[in-house]
Amino acid sequence: IEYLISNFDSYFFLSMEMNKTSLKPPRPVKATPVGGGNNLKTSLGALNLSTSSDQDAIVESVSPTRKSKVWNEPVYIKKIQNNFQLNRQPNHDYEPPPVLDETKTPLHIEVERGMKLFSDPIRMYPMFSNPRGYALIINNQEFDDPEMYPFREGAHVDSENLDKLFTQMGFTVIRCKNLKRRETLKKLDEIAEAAGSKASNMMVVCILSHGREQGKIVSTDGLFIDTEIDVLRKFNNDYCQELKGKPKFFIIQACRGDEQDYGYLSDYKGGVTETDATPSRGRRTSLPNQTYKELSWEDMLIAYSTLPGYVSNRDHYRGTWFIESICKVFMEHAKDMNLRDMLDEVGLVLSRYESEMGTKQSFNYDVRHFYKKLFFNPGINIEPRDKWKHSNSLDFDSIQAVEMKEEAQPALVSLDKKPKKRTISVSAHLENNQT
Repeated sequence: IEYLISNFDSYFFLSMEMNKTSLKPPRPVKATPVGGGNNLKTSLGALNLSTSSDQDAIVESVSPTRKSKVWNEPVYIKKIQNNFQLNRQPNHDYEPPPVLDETKTPLHIEVERGMKLFSDPIRMYPMFSNPRGYALIINNQEFDDPEMYPFREGAHVDSENLDKLFTQMGFTVIRCKNLKRRETLKKLDEIAEAAGSKASNMMVVCILSHGREQGKIVSTDGLFIDTEIDVLRKFNNDYCQELKGKPKFFIIQACRGDEQDYGYLSDYKGGVTETDATPSRGRRTSLPNQTYKELSWEDMLIAYSTLPGYVSNRDHYRGTWFIESICKVFMEHAKDMNLRDMLDEVGLVLSRYESEMGTKQSFNYDVRHFYKKLFFNPGINIEPRDKWKHSNSLDFDSIQAVEMKEEAQPALVSLDKKPKKRTISVSAHLENNQT
């Protein structure tokens, strides 16, 4: 106290000078320099008074290091999210349509038998072999890192539904579960060789797993499988000529990003909908004495469960929306509807689904020179001696073209002359197939 009283005049004079400098432009003040430099700071350190010039204030407002020590900038992303949540308040006037039946029972698979054989050697893929072909189903449900890639609850329903669907449609089904990356690539090579060497008309590959952006599928060991390089390229004409001319159908059930597709708003009820967010064979050279080029990508159709960048929804009890929609449409319409028309119908069925949080889902399919129609003809079998009538051959195409040309021309043949008939040698055709 005595020290403060004795130095009262100094404190009073200092305060007056500071008030003057705040009202007037700054001017040089004679003071004892610290350290012998031209520093404008007075020797007030002994008085325990901290002074800061205008230059220091400017530096403090600019320096991010010093600024972070004084105050924190508002996080505008959080503010946007809060506004987003405010804009997405449940609308009590909105009544959601009946998207799904309130049931936990999975879909019952029962394929309707076809009554008419759809066959056109020129415009349709032949689908009458017994079995029709091979269907590979890879279901990755449990992963090595459950925190990064959680357990896909309900995915077993998709695998069972696809197994029943393609079995009833006449395919030889091969089911695999929880495969690592190396095991997946090996299994794809095996199915390519089996489908190409056997007397089959088609090949189907279904991959059910977590997914990432840029077409990445996650294996159980956490490694990525590139859809384009590791899967599709193994079955094109350049890598697997045994499958040339045969339709190849791929079903990819995996997320392709983390974005949600919000449709109608509804109250969250803690429901049961989740998401799935999260080559050894060398190239073949041209045949000997081949003077023309052929297509490398042909007869392929790839159906993706969702759009690029979006998640794919899965129900705990009924499986994924996409696989359930495929099974529902295929078992009802495969008897009289081709594959691409059925996929369009799948889009219509999928548009009626809606989660408890109000999210929707869209899908797309990629066509790569899939220039013929494909009818599965479920339940229809043809005798081996009659298969030549429905298979494509050069003799059949040439003779049919000549007959169509003659039918278009006016009838110039006289009545007393019988028109010359053209026939196909069945025995010669069978011998050519055997050779």
